Amino acid sequence: MGKLRTGGSFLIITGPPTANAVACAITKYDSSLACNCRCWATDAAHEQEMEKIKTYLDGFTALGLSETAFMQAQTLWQESAESVTCGTLRNSSLVTDERKSGLNRFLADQIRAGRWAKQLNLLEVNDVCDPDGSGNDLLAALREKL
Repeated sequence: MGKLRTGGSFLIITGPPTANAVACAITKYDSSLACNCRCWATDAAHEQEMEKIKTYLDGFTALGLSETAFMQAQTLWQESAESVTCGTLRNSSLVTDERKSGLNRFLADQIRAGRWAKQLNLLEVNDVCDPDGSGNDLLAALREKL
């Protein structure tokens, strides 16, 4: 574990991939988790998009923990050609999409309700330092449940 001069820490883990091409983390990319002008709280399909995230995490965590690699969940809006086009038209970004969708707050609420925390090693999010405090709330939820 390293410490940054300006505060914070980082962890670097390297190693050769195993026969199944897994190095230090098992992850599952899901292209259907792109925002595509549907994820903001003001969008009509917002609840459906949040349900997709929930279904993805339920399925990923059902795999259980690995004895040889970290389980890394990508709990963020993925990029696709459509989502980049949509984001450009909306003058948005992945960070803005997280903020306007309330994704980090949603994840914190789900973890507090008993979902996922004990089945993950790494939780990959966007905008953990967001100004509304939901990134800190997500970290607090994880600490409460671990």
